Amino acid sequence: MVVVTISRDTGSAGEHVASEVARRLGVPLADREIIEEAAKRAGLPQEVLDSKEQETRAERTFSSSDMVGLVRRSQSGKRQQLADALYTKFVTEAVRQIASRACVLVGRGAQFILQDRSDALHVHLYAPESVRVAVMMREKEITREQAERLVRLGDLERGNYIKHYFNNANWRNPDYYHLMVDTGRIGQDAAVELVVCAAKSVSPDAFSPASSQG
Repeated sequence: MVVVTISRDTGSAGEHVASEVARRLGVPLADREIIEEAAKRAGLPQEVLDSKEQETRAERTFSSSDMVGLVRRSQSGKRQQLADALYTKFVTEAVRQIASRACVLVGRGAQFILQDRSDALHVHLYAPESVRVAVMMREKEITREQAERLVRLGDLERGNYIKHYFNNANWRNPDYYHLMVDTGRIGQDAAVELVVCAAKSVSPDAFSPASSQG
């Protein structure tokens, strides 16, 4: 069995690569499914966990905004700490449950949660900012200025999420990954091939010839 975790820079084709890798390996893809499972375990609507994520990203990203003041005034430090602990608990449980079988996991710090799994392959996808801006301009039909803001904000929020919930870790540190791929340099299709090949090397007996046919 092999579990692939995929971390990605904004605009680096992470969703496409993850989807294709899952298809090629013949395993489930889990992205929003992580939050769905976490919400189920918490006995809460998914919107509550979504709000928790957005609250964290807003507080860390817009540290001088009025929103932060409102959040801090509405919750005591002790209560906020408990909320963080519960969020981490349910997301961790969800990731581990989903990873009890072969799968591809996107985001939510899965590379940290499963760092001790010998059958896990941790991948980070990146590309030069100029390439990612061009991708966002094309995909979302927005201006260069809008795309630049979107890319930078997306990266900042992802980085802050990891710092907040995973002991101030730097999400781009290569020590956390087995494979880092520049999708701007080699392209999306080659990135898929690399990840699939690496996944099979981790657990060569886990895949039948049929599962690798595209």
